[in-house]
Amino acid sequence: PGAATASLVFLHGLGDTAHGWCEMFEQLSLKRTRVVLPTARSIPISVNGGMRMPGWMDIYDFPVSDASTMREDENGLVESVGVVRRLVRREIDTYGITPDRMFVGGFSQGGAVALAFALERDQEIAPAALAGVIALSTWLPLHSSYAGAEKEKVSLSRDTKMFWGHGTDDMVVPHAFGRRSADILESELGFSKLSFNSFPGVGHGADPRELQQVREFLDE
Repeated sequence: PGAATASLVFLHGLGDTAHGWCEMFEQLSLKRTRVVLPTARSIPISVNGGMRMPGWMDIYDFPVSDASTMREDENGLVESVGVVRRLVRREIDTYGITPDRMFVGGFSQGGAVALAFALERDQEIAPAALAGVIALSTWLPLHSSYAGAEKEKVSLSRDTKMFWGHGTDDMVVPHAFGRRSADILESELGFSKLSFNSFPGVGHGADPRELQQVREFLDE
């Protein structure tokens, strides 16, 4: 195969590592897309009694399901968004990938970090162009921060395509909460090319049908 013409930075979920996704992406046989799989540092996780495990941010409650009452680790989120930013910049500077050929994505809290990166509002660092966003079994973090005038500060093109995959039997990030998050992206923020895909009977995990659709999304 020739040199990669696109890159994907993909973040794992809580308690996992990059290794947990390596085999899955290898099975997809992506010929022209470089896949970058970072591993989060180990941090104390409140919902697990302070046990340390790989995490992009602290989690206080399960299920992750009520935007009006849930506590969110904003500092941890911001720090992890910085990790994504550095990895994206490396792909652009070192491998010559143009921003409109950069994908970002993740599973569960990794997906939340990827979404937060894509929707940054600091005009000095916010991405204006991405090839697409992949959000698997996840949620839009800091829902309320995209209300009113704040949503106008999101510089990412509203034509950016987004793939959202969510199992209907997810007990960690309930399907309905994922659907509400996607609705905010579509209805309130104006991302018209978001595809929300439900997978009947699937819990909080990846499904072969879902991964095949991810491959098709990357190959479009």
